[in-house]
Amino acid sequence: DSKRIIAEYNNLLKKRKNLIEVHKKACKAVGDIYSAIKNGENFSTDDLELALGDIIDLIKENNNIFLFLYGLDEGKNYLMYHSVNVTFYALLIGIGLKYSPVKLRELGLGTLLIDAGMAKIPVYITHKQSALTEQEFNLIKTHPLHGYKCLRDLGKVKESIALISLQHQEQFDGSGYPRGLKGSTISEYARIA
Repeated sequence: DSKRIIAEYNNLLKKRKNLIEVHKKACKAVGDIYSAIKNGENFSTDDLELALGDIIDLIKENNNIFLFLYGLDEGKNYLMYHSVNVTFYALLIGIGLKYSPVKLRELGLGTLLIDAGMAKIPVYITHKQSALTEQEFNLIKTHPLHGYKCLRDLGKVKESIALISLQHQEQFDGSGYPRGLKGSTISEYARIA
């Protein structure tokens, strides 16, 4: 019985290690794109798509893999970690909705790039520990527009994918931003995000 428990424990450790490697690879790909956006440079999503494939494979192997996300150290990379974590959860929903492989990849790319516009927000605001001023919060509220524009212009990302960045702060009741969209006027991918 103890051999079985040890084997199960080692299997869990192996899965956790694999998740950490995939997560780190995805964070690096997201970070590279956010850096390009910050510098106004064109970018490719090739590395991001490779990382996304690894994430999808992990989830399909073990749909409880998201349990291993808990406790990963974000450090100074909150935006990248957040984007990758959102992607894990969004893909689980997409799989539950029986999305085709194409739709899963679109959802995953869009959620990996969900906060692309934050790269255009001053770092002192994105890393601020105290409450934001009204002016700072209004600046934060511009990030969906920045993200959409940068994804379309610098990355030539498909409209359906870029809309996730544009609409992810919208709320079903219309109380969100930047446009106060309601209900089904928000793209399905953005509603998942």
